[in-house]
Amino acid sequence: MRSPKQFTAPTRTFTFLLAAGSIGFGCTAAPKPEPVMVPPISGYAQAQIRTVGVLAPPSCLSTEALPDVVAGAGEGARYGAGKGAVAGLTPLAVCQGSPIACIGAIFLSAAATPVGAIVGTVVGAAGAHSAEEVEAAKATMTKALSDFEIARSLETGIAQSGEALTPARFLACSAEPGSEPCAGKDAPRPDATVTVRTLVAAFPSSRGLSPDFPVVLNVDACVTKESDGEVLYAGRWRYQGPNEDYFEMVEDDAAELRRQLGRAVDAVSDAIVRDAFVGPPQPETNVQGFPPRSQEPDTVLRWPQRRVRALP
Repeated sequence: MRSPKQFTAPTRTFTFLLAAGSIGFGCTAAPKPEPVMVPPISGYAQAQIRTVGVLAPPSCLSTEALPDVVAGAGEGARYGAGKGAVAGLTPLAVCQGSPIACIGAIFLSAAATPVGAIVGTVVGAAGAHSAEEVEAAKATMTKALSDFEIARSLETGIAQSGEALTPARFLACSAEPGSEPCAGKDAPRPDATVTVRTLVAAFPSSRGLSPDFPVVLNVDACVTKESDGEVLYAGRWRYQGPNEDYFEMVEDDAAELRRQLGRAVDAVSDAIVRDAFVGPPQPETNVQGFPPRSQEPDTVLRWPQRRVRALP
């Protein structure tokens, strides 16, 4: 019979190896899964597509609220007073647990806040545009958006990008859902249709005397076969332009705003055609991530869908 000491060494060795193995397995990070790539429409399907209709009916377009601009000296004074008072509280930011620093910050903020409010009142009243100027600027922006016809411009842009990037013939349909798209006297019936289901033009900004804002286009579109209605590609695209000053955007009959809208339409049109018909494949993104929390200016973000279905 073996003595207890004879069992001790092998047992300790086994326990050590088991523990080491457990630590090794526990510390090994699981490999990060590769993103699922969504390819463009297959070559086989594209070989059957000679003509592509593009449909972006006016009913698909919605416009979010225009920038909120402070109007008139009185409103400017109130706006400036609020901004100045908030600026006076800045010293409190240095209060991080030190009693002496906190006491000093409180006294400094108490002195600076009314001064900031007074200065802000003067600056706000002097810097605010008159109510008439603000109304005129708003009317100019509204007219520019109407004249530009964002939906039709996007429809034409997708058709032009398709003609330039693919061998297929692309036709801008300019028809409402339920009608016969691209069924004009001289237009062949398309083999597939790019349909813009929703198009949102947004101009996000904070309230201000002349706030900066970007042009943002959110587009939900799909490509379907005309023969059986099969959805060949679907996704969402979001363009965000650079921030520009409100009154600079609307001067000269909103020349800069019109230029920014054209830039946005061109970027989204190119992205839709490349993703759906040309490639390279794009990583699948969860629709719940739309819209994003942040985005670099003058870029297009994509949300292609691998399992093609109606998007919410």
